[in-house]
Amino acid sequence: MEIQTFFLAHSISEMFPGNGNILSGTHIALDGFFPINDCPFPVGAQVPFLMVLRRQNKDTDEPITFRLCLVDVDGRPIGSPNNLVVEGVFPKGKKLWKLRGIIPFNFPKPGDYRLDITADENKIPSMYSYCIEVQEKQNE
Repeated sequence: MEIQTFFLAHSISEMFPGNGNILSGTHIALDGFFPINDCPFPVGAQVPFLMVLRRQNKDTDEPITFRLCLVDVDGRPIGSPNNLVVEGVFPKGKKLWKLRGIIPFNFPKPGDYRLDITADENKIPSMYSYCIEVQEKQNE
């Protein structure tokens, strides 16, 4: 199993409720956060994500687990998420599947960060990284 696509967004919703195949998003592929006015650090945010997964075998339901960790430019864990576990089941009959949810971020200071996503499976683990920049406060 591999992560084919991953992004953060301002919002992600189903265009037709009950049909998770057709999604709509606003401000997709967020790569930066800009606190406004007097918002002091640390800064927290609840950010929606969308992940598209791909696998070879579609014959069975397959449990999946990912670990999310926010790291600094040197690869050290900082802020949150810190080893946040995201779980799901890749449904039988599908080679591609969309997983979405909310990630609780906490950025301790301005700077460059990376969200490391590790597939926590019994097989060979795989990792996907997503870069994020957090800037100083912006005055309106």
